[in-house]
Amino acid sequence: MINYLIYNFLFLISLMSSKIKYYNIVLLFIIVTLFASLRYNVGPDYESYVNSYYTIVKYNLVSSPDYLLFHYLSSLFSIYMDRGYIAVFAIYFSITFLLILKVLDNRKILFFGIFVFFSFGFFFDSLDRIRQYLALAIFFYALTDIENNNFITYFIKIILASFIHMSAFLLIPFYFISKLKINKKIMLILLIIMLILSFIGGFHNFVNMIYSYIPYYNEKYYNSSFALSQTTISLGFLGRALVLIITVVLAPINEKLRTIIFFGIVFILIGEGNLNISRFSAYLLSPIIIALPLLLKKIKNKNYFYILIPTLLFLIILFEFDINRNNFEYQSIFSKDFKYEIFKHDN
Repeated sequence: MINYLIYNFLFLISLMSSKIKYYNIVLLFIIVTLFASLRYNVGPDYESYVNSYYTIVKYNLVSSPDYLLFHYLSSLFSIYMDRGYIAVFAIYFSITFLLILKVLDNRKILFFGIFVFFSFGFFFDSLDRIRQYLALAIFFYALTDIENNNFITYFIKIILASFIHMSAFLLIPFYFISKLKINKKIMLILLIIMLILSFIGGFHNFVNMIYSYIPYYNEKYYNSSFALSQTTISLGFLGRALVLIITVVLAPINEKLRTIIFFGIVFILIGEGNLNISRFSAYLLSPIIIALPLLLKKIKNKNYFYILIPTLLFLIILFEFDINRNNFEYQSIFSKDFKYEIFKHDN
């Protein structure tokens, strides 16, 4: 129960801070970044990055180009051998959150943007997927380049993001895919059909078949949890999918952003339970942090606004109680377990 109190108190404080004039971004940045920086052992990726830090410090190894920044920061803070990775993770999150805040403030949607950032789980996943979410934030920051047809600047940002997390490289084609003009009624029909198929496990065999024909992923992921495709979906997933579908159809956004979100929803419906697909879909779903606030601002004086807000609050409760989420429990670096982890690595 203490975890729910901690997270929801942060959620509430963040929303209140976003409404304070003049200093809202500074206050938000300090509160959320401090909270995130003091986290400890919040998921499997976190643990993997801790091990990567110790590997770099002890053996000075770089596993791939997208670990160059991680390697540099790990080496820089290696003077704090046992606790240096805390500073590394804090820097990653600080840049991630700063880019997101910058976009929300520029678009004048800070309050509702923070609401969506938390209620759709972006914040929680950023505590665990440290490198990917910095790459995601760079893509999020580059969305204006898509809207304004600035391919060169978009390309440069995505290449930069690819040096943070290699998966970002796959975002380059979406600059062109975003130009596809898809009628909103067709979007709605296709997504509803796909949601029904996903709900009954209709894509399970399809995803497995696709994976079996991809050489690299077939060898590395086909029989792992990354390629595991579920036959059923949770109530929380169903609720989020419905809100996404409503938003992509009704939100007053640039049609290119609408197309990107559409493909993001397609990805999560096809690949629910498949970690590789669902993790990549996070990139394409990130514009929802812009789209849903714009929809909320548009309808806030109408009756169904009072239906959508409780629905979103209900979604964050489902998210927190979802037993499949393995990165929710919050532990600080001052806990006894943290000291044990240091001892374990020292020995």
